[in-house]
Amino acid sequence: MGRHADALKLREETLALQRAKRGPDDPGTLLSMWGVAESLVKLDRGAEAIRIIDECLKRAADKAVDPRLIPHVIDVRLRHFEKKKDAAGCRATAEMLEKMKRTDANTLYNAACMRAVTAAVIRGADKSPAASKEADAEADRAMAWLKQAVAAGFNNAAHLKKDTDLDALRQRPDFRKLL
Repeated sequence: MGRHADALKLREETLALQRAKRGPDDPGTLLSMWGVAESLVKLDRGAEAIRIIDECLKRAADKAVDPRLIPHVIDVRLRHFEKKKDAAGCRATAEMLEKMKRTDANTLYNAACMRAVTAAVIRGADKSPAASKEADAEADRAMAWLKQAVAAGFNNAAHLKKDTDLDALRQRPDFRKLL
């Protein structure tokens, strides 16, 4: 409904109650942290959200949490840096996901998307030959992750065809062959 300030207020209240009742590492508390971070990003207060996101990811590591939590929280982080056209922040976010060493098809696909977004941000911000080489390296990493995702069982070709996160890869022969 676009009432992000109201949502933030309610999410912050919920987070405070979750922390007080269940503790900072409780799965419900971690979900509440995601909600607060998401609202902050929607209100263009992403710098505040990054601290919460990073704490949430640290606390969620090696815990049984809602399977949506880590992919969504890390995506909120990526979107903040993408919006700010901050390639270093996009790259750091991709590296955070990669360091988790998850091997499921969806996480591998998300890693590919993050590297492709990083390539697009670099290309959009700087047209120099050095930046082009850097963007190509990110696109190569994206393709490597995408191939791993397919090998791990990712087979949603319809999604691959329309996912705008992969736009930086569309003209590559290896991407077209993978499709």
